[in-house]
Amino acid sequence: MDRDDLIMQIKNELTIIIRRFRRDINELHGNELTGNDYVFLAYLAENQPLMASMIARKFEVTASFATMAVDRLIKKELVRRRRSENDRRVVQLTVTEKGAALYEKYKKIHRAYTHRMLQNFSDGELRELNDLLVKLAAGSNGVDR
Repeated sequence: MDRDDLIMQIKNELTIIIRRFRRDINELHGNELTGNDYVFLAYLAENQPLMASMIARKFEVTASFATMAVDRLIKKELVRRRRSENDRRVVQLTVTEKGAALYEKYKKIHRAYTHRMLQNFSDGELRELNDLLVKLAAGSNGVDR
């Protein structure tokens, strides 16, 4: 197999892995939370308080996408908006008690799922996979047009 064929095979495998992961995560969450909403809730729970723009930058999504996700979390009473005490122009996001409880619940479920998904890898293979994924992420900085 030449380099181009190998690259295309890797792309195909990544596509399958990503689709399977999204499907599994959505099944784990049921109707309670989307995969994207969980990612935003988890990041906020671990780094609060934050502004929606900070979340958008972290996950490389538009401000409007982040705002829509935050609005869904607020509607479900998982997140609240509040004005900064230092600068009233700044709106900060924090996780509610209900949001923190849901985050902890799914954090355990995600950890168990991820352990099952990677159970056949040795510690060395996990380190190598991590290194390769970090390298891939660092090199994938958008689409050339």
